[in-house]
Amino acid sequence: AGRPPPAAIGRISGPLSVPAVRSLLMPPAAWPDHSPASIAARICVLGCGDWPARITCFAAPRSYTGQDVVEILTVGALPLVRRICEMLIAA
Repeated sequence: AGRPPPAAIGRISGPLSVPAVRSLLMPPAAWPDHSPASIAARICVLGCGDWPARITCFAAPRSYTGQDVVEILTVGALPLVRRICEMLIAA
């Protein structure tokens, strides 16, 4: 039948990762104080509208990189994930 499409998960890490992701949420969601924390949200993607997403944060130092890590799970559309990553880098 063919291969399934790749998963649309984006990950960023570093001290600015949480504020950058929060800036894309519609409306800005309250961020849970515990780690790992996972919230359902809508993410506003310029040029693409707003999309449902699952946002999961792994707080430093208890993450793979030792820094804050944020995962963004969206619909299976790689161009959407690429656009989100571009916006996060710009933020």
